[in-house]
Amino acid sequence: DGTLSEWSAITPIHMALSDGSAFLVTNSTITNDDDLSLDAYVAVDNNYLYIAYDVEDDIISHNPALSTYLNDAPDIFLGLYNWHGKPHTTYKRGAEPDYHFRMAKDRLLIDGLAGGDSLLIPGADYYWGETFPTGYVVEARISLAELSTRFNDNLFVPVEGMRIPMDFSINDADATGEREGIMTYSPYN
Repeated sequence: DGTLSEWSAITPIHMALSDGSAFLVTNSTITNDDDLSLDAYVAVDNNYLYIAYDVEDDIISHNPALSTYLNDAPDIFLGLYNWHGKPHTTYKRGAEPDYHFRMAKDRLLIDGLAGGDSLLIPGADYYWGETFPTGYVVEARISLAELSTRFNDNLFVPVEGMRIPMDFSINDADATGEREGIMTYSPYN
C-alpha cells in the first residue's frame, strides 16, 4: 500500500554515495543523495518474499516506451538458498535458484534467465508510487510457491541464520530519455 509502517521492526539496508554505503557504476552519474539514495527492506516467511524501497530521487522518470532499466527502477538480485562457498557467476535454477527482480512503475519484472517476464502488476501484491515532495516508495509481496512452480525451482523454505546472497542495483533516469546513474550496494555487482 506504500505505507512502510509495517517495516519499522526491520533494519533497513541504507544506500547512499555520501557515506560509502553504496557504489556508483563506472560511466554513470549521481550528483548527490537528493539525486538518489534509499532504504531497502527485505523479509521472508514460509509463504512470501517481501521487498520494499523508500527512495529519495529528485526527478522521477517513467516512459513506458523505453526499456524498464532506462527508467527509475530499483533491482534486487538474490538467491533463495543457504549460500556457502563460491558465489554463482550466472543465474542458476533448481536447488539454488537466483532471481533478478526489477521494480518498474508499471510492473515487477523478473529478469535474467526467466526471460524478462512480468511477475506482478500494481494491485494487492505490488505498489510503486511517488512521494511528496520527491522520491518514491515500492512494496512487493512475491509468492514463494509461484516462483517455485513458474521456474521449476525448489520451494524455498527459510530458516533463521541462512546466508542469502543479495545485491541491489538502482537505475536513475532524470527524464532525459536515458539512464544517467546506476548505484549498487556491492562494488562487485
